[in-house]
Amino acid sequence: MKFVEIKDLTSDELRKKQTQLRDDLFATKMKHSLGQVGNPIEIRDRRRDLARVLTAINLKLGDKSTTPAPKKRATAKTTKTKRKE
Repeated sequence: MKFVEIKDLTSDELRKKQTQLRDDLFATKMKHSLGQVGNPIEIRDRRRDLARVLTAINLKLGDKSTTPAPKKRATAKTTKTKRKE
């Protein structure tokens, strides 16, 4: 599945595709653990397809949770180490 095919879908279609791909990925992982998957690269392909769909969802909906969190400043308690004498 290419990103070109995904980017034109509506947000509802993307959500349906996301749940379908999550289910497929889970089923493929279970089959792999039982030794029933002929080609283990199928797991990687399903995982990448899911990532493409999630990227399209974030682009379409304008995900605001991707902004970086403010950095914590180091305090005296976290930077000092005790010496054994």
